Amino acid sequence: ENKKLEEFVLNNVPNSSKVSEISSEATFLLPKESAQYFAEFFKKLDEELNRLDISSYGVSMTTLEEVFLKVEGGDKHKDAEVIEAIKRRSSAIEDK
Repeated sequence: ENKKLEEFVLNNVPNSSKVSEISSEATFLLPKESAQYFAEFFKKLDEELNRLDISSYGVSMTTLEEVFLKVEGGDKHKDAEVIEAIKRRSSAIEDK
């Protein structure tokens, strides 16, 4: 668990929250309403990568499918599997 990273994100982007942390990957929600803070946040993040023990990071927009799954409120285990599949598909597309 990277408390330094969590503190950094929560202190630099209002209304942000940690969604998950699995192994060496953490996912944070940066709300669109806080977009005015993003430029400065990412500038600071790039400057603090070593101190925060970050080797790399990625940014993505929530898909309509992910929003639907949250609104639908179905089986959380199944939802997690679908979201992971979406992430893998997104990663594969980015790698091309």
